[in-house]
Amino acid sequence: MELRSLKQSKLSLERKSFCFDSRSALMALSAVEEARDIINNIKEYKGKITLTWIRAHMGNFGNERADQLAKEATLISDETISFVPSRNQIRNEGNKITKDLWQNRWNDSKKGAMVQKPNR
Repeated sequence: MELRSLKQSKLSLERKSFCFDSRSALMALSAVEEARDIINNIKEYKGKITLTWIRAHMGNFGNERADQLAKEATLISDETISFVPSRNQIRNEGNKITKDLWQNRWNDSKKGAMVQKPNR
């Protein structure tokens, strides 16, 4: 969730600070392929953006408020939430569609020789 909000934030020239109560979210910035865009945006504003880990449930008002909003978001119907598919999801779906189309054309073809399975 934290990574998504960081990616969607409108970075301006003013100083920004993002606090995470998830160390894994911070570590994912350097490990996940999709994080490249986020990292590139951060590098553009070097010195103006701070990423900080904070302890969860320790009375930090901003973190407590973020947790409250996250809980409220779980009550929203799934139908109102949409996510942009990742590049990998789009590529995999495209590959599946292409293979299915090819297989259907092959099955429906009246021309061509029968291909036998190789003996192994």
